[in-house]
Amino acid sequence: MKTSYSIQKLFILVVLFTLGLSSCKKDLVPSEPKLAQPEKVTKTRDLKVSDNFKWETTNEMVVEITPSKSGLLLIQGENAEVFYKAFLQPGVSHTAKLTLQNIHQKMFVYFNGSQEEINISSGAKVKSTLK
Repeated sequence: MKTSYSIQKLFILVVLFTLGLSSCKKDLVPSEPKLAQPEKVTKTRDLKVSDNFKWETTNEMVVEITPSKSGLLLIQGENAEVFYKAFLQPGVSHTAKLTLQNIHQKMFVYFNGSQEEINISSGAKVKSTLK
């Protein structure tokens, strides 16, 4: 019986030794170096931006059309979002003043079944060829 007692003792000692070694396992992969935190800017005047940075977030556009007959004028963006809608009278010049977000590159003018594509640029004044 003495041998079974010493085997049990040896078994418990081996189990405890194994648990002790496995619980103290170190992470051998080095951790990422800490990056320097950017300086916190609390005021707009403290921002550091290039001289050619565009601060505008919108484009101003003017579209003129002089229809020869009455009809619905529709101006839409590339994803069919409606920018402007008006019913026009024949012979009366109509001016549509639009303020568009900078994300838009093109717009489409529809009048009486005709379509015209216009590239958007800030401050542009466009005379539509649609009649």
